[in-house]
Amino acid sequence: MQDGSRKAILAAFFANFGIAIAKFVGFLITASASLLAEVAHSLADTGNQA
Repeated sequence: MQDGSRKAILAAFFANFGIAIAKFVGFLITASASLLAEVAHSLADTGNQA
């Protein structure tokens, strides 16, 4: 794997993980079921990149 590709994958991994954390905080504040579903979606995206 080229170094540029590795950096792009790592950047996307950490971005998706950060988004998942932000959505989870939003879920904790609002108790919105749709935000909890979005957390699962973001974690799935993160897992795909792992």
